[in-house]
Amino acid sequence: MSKHLSKAKTKKIVNKYYKGVKTPDLSKQYRIPISTIYTWIKKYPLAHLKHKFLAQATGYRNLEKRATKFGNELNLLQSFLEYKGIENKERYEFMDLLYGKFTIHELCGAFNIDRGTYYNHLRNKDKYTHFKDRNARIDPIIYKIHNDFKEYGAERIAIAIREETGEAVSPDYIRKRMRYLGIESSLTKKPKPRFLRWNTRKQTLLVKKYEVTDINQVWVADITECQIKGIKRYISIYEDLCSRKIIAYNVGYNQTAQLVRLGLDRAMKTRHPKPGLFIVHTDGGAQYNSWTMRRLYAKYKINHSVSRPAMPTDNANVESFNGTLKSDFIKGGDQFHSDFEFREKLDEFIEKYNSTRVHAALGASPDKFEARRSNATK
Repeated sequence: MSKHLSKAKTKKIVNKYYKGVKTPDLSKQYRIPISTIYTWIKKYPLAHLKHKFLAQATGYRNLEKRATKFGNELNLLQSFLEYKGIENKERYEFMDLLYGKFTIHELCGAFNIDRGTYYNHLRNKDKYTHFKDRNARIDPIIYKIHNDFKEYGAERIAIAIREETGEAVSPDYIRKRMRYLGIESSLTKKPKPRFLRWNTRKQTLLVKKYEVTDINQVWVADITECQIKGIKRYISIYEDLCSRKIIAYNVGYNQTAQLVRLGLDRAMKTRHPKPGLFIVHTDGGAQYNSWTMRRLYAKYKINHSVSRPAMPTDNANVESFNGTLKSDFIKGGDQFHSDFEFREKLDEFIEKYNSTRVHAALGASPDKFEARRSNATK
């Protein structure tokens, strides 16, 4: 049939293709092979129909300009949120008010929140509401039973609640609620300090038996707490005992093994001490004695030294740096407008501390002291 079509007819078919009609549909309608239609499309490109699409192209350009403008405005708003240090928790509260009026994609894009993170918030919010209602229902019953029977512990209170209300509660749940409410059985025995006894059995205070004569022989570590705009931050510090240089540090929201592990891992990759011939001295905190850290000590062949219980002077050098950090840099913590600004200023402070701050014990800054040691050994 294609042999009998005029030039005007073929252009009409091509025009339908450019308007959005698919080639298989055109082939069925006019009983023309698809290959023939593609041949006509190449023969009559969009240029000869330009006058019909000129207004459309202008509209596209206007839409493109508006999209660029909206994108820039969105970036400015997100930058403002970061500058003001607005936490995700505050963003979630406002997003919850708009939830249902806009799609999840639009809300997360506007507030710069990952969609998966916001979905987790929605799920956890429902769980939190359930647990909050349950606690409000169970807490008065715990108080009543405790006032009647002071000697009852968590297990007996759990049994009494099950008999009285029929609600399934475990002794562990009751124990947590009693701890939260500040009540305990009159027969409760004080726990023995097993962890401290384990520390005393460990090989402690290696640094007291070791004479520090060179860098990368002994590192000391500690975690210090500070508040930035009323929000707690924890800083993990690693310091070379010989040069007093801060060789690694890490900032986090919680005192976890991961916080101290990242700092030690970074220090090992930048300092390259001799395996088995150096010491890392810490306090007896659970983070430094965790399974994660013990595995890291074994990996790098680190001799781990631990301070004696209730003896912060065993780790006096890094404790001294923590005092300097809080008095000279953190102060009240209200001068930082965001978490990003705090981390950026912390980087600058430690860089200045290492490069220019003179230590009385060294007679120079840590960087200059290490440079002198390096030149002396050459």
